[in-house]
Amino acid sequence: MRGAGLVLAAAAVAACLLPPPVLGQQQASPLAGQGEPTNATTDIYLSHEMIVFFYITWQDPTAYATVVEATRQWKAGEKRTCERQCSDYVGDQACCDGIFMPAFTFRNAYALPGDSATVSRLAILPEPNGSVAWQVNVGGVFYQPMKLTHFPFDSYDLAVQLEFQDTSGPSHPGLRLVPSSAGSTLAAKGTGDAVSQFSIDGLELLVSTGPPTTSAYFEARSTQQSAPGDPLGLTTTQAPLLRGVQPGPVSRLVARNVTQAIVKVRISRFWGWTCMNSVLPVLLLGMLCFMVFSLEPSDIASRVGVCVTLFLAMAAVQFVLTDAQPASSYIMPTQQATLATYFLLALIALESIVVYRIEMRQERALKRQVLVNAREEFAQEQAQAQEKGAGLEHSPEGAAEAGMEGQGGDRLPTATAASPAGALCGSLLRKRRTGCGASVADWAGRCFGAPANAVTAAAAAAVRPDALRRWETHLRTPQYDAYVAWRVDRIALITLAFAYVLAIVLIFTLQSGYVDLF
Repeated sequence: MRGAGLVLAAAAVAACLLPPPVLGQQQASPLAGQGEPTNATTDIYLSHEMIVFFYITWQDPTAYATVVEATRQWKAGEKRTCERQCSDYVGDQACCDGIFMPAFTFRNAYALPGDSATVSRLAILPEPNGSVAWQVNVGGVFYQPMKLTHFPFDSYDLAVQLEFQDTSGPSHPGLRLVPSSAGSTLAAKGTGDAVSQFSIDGLELLVSTGPPTTSAYFEARSTQQSAPGDPLGLTTTQAPLLRGVQPGPVSRLVARNVTQAIVKVRISRFWGWTCMNSVLPVLLLGMLCFMVFSLEPSDIASRVGVCVTLFLAMAAVQFVLTDAQPASSYIMPTQQATLATYFLLALIALESIVVYRIEMRQERALKRQVLVNAREEFAQEQAQAQEKGAGLEHSPEGAAEAGMEGQGGDRLPTATAASPAGALCGSLLRKRRTGCGASVADWAGRCFGAPANAVTAAAAAAVRPDALRRWETHLRTPQYDAYVAWRVDRIALITLAFAYVLAIVLIFTLQSGYVDLF
């Protein structure tokens, strides 16, 4: 899931700043603080503005005097270097060594590029205000698990998670992080989309404070427990209760609460772009599937050929869409629409076979009856030949006559020649199969010596169940079968079209909108 989370989180938070780093040294946290606060500093106010800027303020009456003295020593040469200049907008102006600055750690930072431009500056006011303001520009790629169940009509709250480090001493009552202003104004001037594929709809800044994580938490969630010899094992001691960066006893009474700041960025995907590239091709192929119903039910070859062509086209479209969509452990709505289109193609192909068999029912019955009659005729000829052979064996005159006719031969023929009617019937059957003349009426009359309707009724009666035979007594014409096939075809068209449209609407209606990732 890291890949999906990386793409979306980077798009919402960092794509407007920097591309993901390729090579280079990773920078430290741009909100890394320094020093220990005095008892006059208790509240830290955190603001987030313009998507990429953090603005942190706090009260510190001693900060101004400390900066003035550090700057004097630095410029007078009493101290060789200044570890922390008050601003990187312009150098060699003021030295902020020795003042307290709150410390934050990014918990879900995937990468903080070392070659990014860190814009940071401090504003220190003297008494009676006695406050400090710290403005930091943060650019990075942040990790977050994603849930794409509403793709492509989805919106999310992407989070930048920070953990506030309380660096106060044992005599200090502890620092408190207070959320302040938040907004989504862009830092750069101009018009257009702030982020590719997404719109930034809002921003929210949340702060939560809770007790440190106990060993029971790690014990319940660890597949492997701490080693018995581990002096501060996560699952065997209260090691998580240690007081931040200050040394101290392992005790719940002196443990500092864990404070987290979460910047939630609400984003929504551009549905128009995704529809044009992911949804519309599938829906167009689904609509083209109903082109099959414009062909005659008896034209089974053309119908099945269109279904196969659309199936191959759908497979090609699917390969293209797969490369443009994120992978997930579940079936996304776009994939569900693809499966619905495949299922529609299969049903249309099956329906084409059914209506073809309905329309060709009587012709199939006649062909089946021809085969039955040919088999019976052959069996009768075999029986007559055997009876004739048996009579000749018992009659000397017959045997002599047979010998004279056979020019002294002593064997009887094992099969008789086909009758003229059988030969004519076979010829008509071949013509019927190849589509060359020989209508059903002509074929039935010549093969069975009866009108087409009578032969059709006899053939159908031989292959139909009794109940259906009684129901079809007065409905034995090919025209009626063609009408039934047409009615079934129209009903299937309306039913499948309604079901497909309803399925597509439900897929993208029930699976759209905001997705809660927390």
